[in-house]
Amino acid sequence: PVRDDWHQISRGMTTQVVEGLLGRPHRTMTVNTQTVWYYSYPDVGGGSVVFAQDGSVVDWQTPPFNTWW
Repeated sequence: PVRDDWHQISRGMTTQVVEGLLGRPHRTMTVNTQTVWYYSYPDVGGGSVVFAQDGSVVDWQTPPFNTWW
């Protein structure tokens, strides 16, 4: 489910594809020309996806799912 969706994230994906996989972000922030989407999950922690100015994924940090049972 959510863990599998995070493992599908890859460079070049659009914001629409990421939102389709992960849903709407809980918080967003713009840093220089990049937009960061933040997601948080109770009892797990958070993850983030970084988009370039053109709306494509350039980096991401998967939540620490190894703490999930």
